[in-house]
Amino acid sequence: MERTVIIRSASEKTRMASDCPDALVSYSARFDECGLIVHDGGGSVISIAFCPWCGTRLPPSQRDAWFDALERRGIDPGEDDVPPEFQTAAWRTASPAD
Repeated sequence: MERTVIIRSASEKTRMASDCPDALVSYSARFDECGLIVHDGGGSVISIAFCPWCGTRLPPSQRDAWFDALERRGIDPGEDDVPPEFQTAAWRTASPAD
């Protein structure tokens, strides 16, 4: 399967996907998860575990691991600034901070 991914900020991607009625699936590089876009004027996405076209199981979400990695660094994403590498998939490949 071939795919093209254009990296944008999360808010820009959500706004763009929500504005396009032809967009059906959202991908979050930060959490490595896919979802179906809810076209209700907001930015809602329903997480999915299987490809809607072929039924293949998708990779597991890394959302919990993202929060765990931030917690290990003493960062509270609700209160603190989240480092730039945690805005993309880079946090999964970066070596852990000492």
